[in-house]
Amino acid sequence: MLKPVYIDATDISDAWHQAIYAIFKHGSEYEVQKGSFANEEKRLEFDAVTIRIRNPGTRPLIPIIDVAGVPPPSDLKAVEDYLSYLLTDVVQKNETYTYGERINNPKLRVIKDGLVGEAVSMQCNPLEMVIEEYKKGNFGQNQLTMEIGMPSDLQISDPPCLRLIDTKARLDKNTGKYKLHFAIYFRSWDLWGGLPLNLAGLQQMKEYMLECINRDDLVDGEIVAFSKGLHIYGNSLEYARILTHQQ
Repeated sequence: MLKPVYIDATDISDAWHQAIYAIFKHGSEYEVQKGSFANEEKRLEFDAVTIRIRNPGTRPLIPIIDVAGVPPPSDLKAVEDYLSYLLTDVVQKNETYTYGERINNPKLRVIKDGLVGEAVSMQCNPLEMVIEEYKKGNFGQNQLTMEIGMPSDLQISDPPCLRLIDTKARLDKNTGKYKLHFAIYFRSWDLWGGLPLNLAGLQQMKEYMLECINRDDLVDGEIVAFSKGLHIYGNSLEYARILTHQQ
């Protein structure tokens, strides 16, 4: 039986700390048979987790740690670099894809016998298209989704962890304004360093979208993140034990 876990957090730092504590209570030992660190070590992993973050824009966006022997999981420079990565479609020669490419200029690549063919642009920019719809005030819909995953990802050795960035505008009756919410899905997700960096970057991406939309009736909202593979292992697991006083 799966053991789904729900975390209700105030901000990104709170979400990260709650998840670190929860994985020792609800996580299971998981042996990696394919993918990163396959057959090298076991990790602690949630069966399934939903993390609601009510105020993801609260600064600082990354967790602050003041525990001897425990390094911070990320820093502001890394968050800035990650935002640039999300907002551009640059793909290096050694890369099959980037999240930024899938968000801004998705391309089809035929993969055969492990070889990647020439990239063909799909002639669309999902990020710009979503922004334009919200600029028009088209809030009452569930269609404005930015997909990262593609069917052909099953053919590559390191498929995207982030698969989906969905959006929803919901009326806040207390203020009379709509809030822009993100619903995000990660198939696999590194809890220690990945979660705070990813969420901070995605929150800044949401703020960038709101600047571009530039409507007084649409303001920042929540992030709800889902994963069936949120995990922690290696040195990070030891840091997490120190942070949470685990034996």
